[in-house]
Amino acid sequence: MNVSECTNRQPRSTAQSVKRRKDRRAPALKAVLIYETFTGGQHARGFLDTLASASGRTLEEQIWSFDGLRIREARNAAASAARKADVVAVFASARLELPGPVRAWLDMWLWLLDGQEPALVALFDSSAAPNFVRVREHLDCIARRAKLEFFVVHREVSSSTGTRLMGEGLWSKFAEQPVLAWLNKKLG
Repeated sequence: MNVSECTNRQPRSTAQSVKRRKDRRAPALKAVLIYETFTGGQHARGFLDTLASASGRTLEEQIWSFDGLRIREARNAAASAARKADVVAVFASARLELPGPVRAWLDMWLWLLDGQEPALVALFDSSAAPNFVRVREHLDCIARRAKLEFFVVHREVSSSTGTRLMGEGLWSKFAEQPVLAWLNKKLG
């Protein structure tokens, strides 16, 4: 390696180090995401990233798939993590209702809540609009029963065949604002 290669690497390392130190000082937004499909989970992560960034926080997230919650140990770990979260998000794309393991996880999570008041956020594909009414009603009922804030957010699904970057134009421009206002009020 010649001297110029070392010199070129040093500023990048210093900048990354400064960014890491800055990130460690920023308060964290603790989020748990439960998702139906891998692609949907990636889109939902984009929403949570935007939310954390807009609130001036770093994102600490834990993510589980609907299928993963079939495993009791995963369901227990997800419920325990959600108990400590600021935001619990459920992404469903075209379900008529939530599967049994997801319902069991939700019940377990509520049972574990002890004075914590996270927000429950339902994230949906706008293309699934006719299908998600029962899922939305179920999540709304859970939030009311536990006296939690409940937000419903729709992902814009483009009919164009063009390729979009992850997170770009997926959520409506103001989708995170109600959740962000709640977060700023709760977390200060």
